[in-house]
Amino acid sequence: MNWMKSRREEIRLTQDEIVTQLQMRGVEVSRSAYAAWETGRNPPPLISPDFRSALANIFKLSETELLRRAGLAVYAEHTNEGERAADIVDALEPERRNLALKLLEQLLPN
Repeated sequence: MNWMKSRREEIRLTQDEIVTQLQMRGVEVSRSAYAAWETGRNPPPLISPDFRSALANIFKLSETELLRRAGLAVYAEHTNEGERAADIVDALEPERRNLALKLLEQLLPN
């Protein structure tokens, strides 16, 4: 089973709901295009940061985990805690990311 279909079913959304949520986040996509991604006829545009962010948010995954599930190599030289923090920030809505970063920056020594 395709990783996108599997994740969509895990979070109990229909293809139409995913398409609607992508469109609400500014991603232009049709139902047939999304279906083609799930069946593997066409690859999703994971190279687009906006698409990647929107899909990760809808799928409730970090962008790193999204790329891993897509079978793409992800290289990171972070501690487990650093990677976890990055995953949390990546999973947030864009406007909440800035708040999270400001909170983390306050923890840094002066």
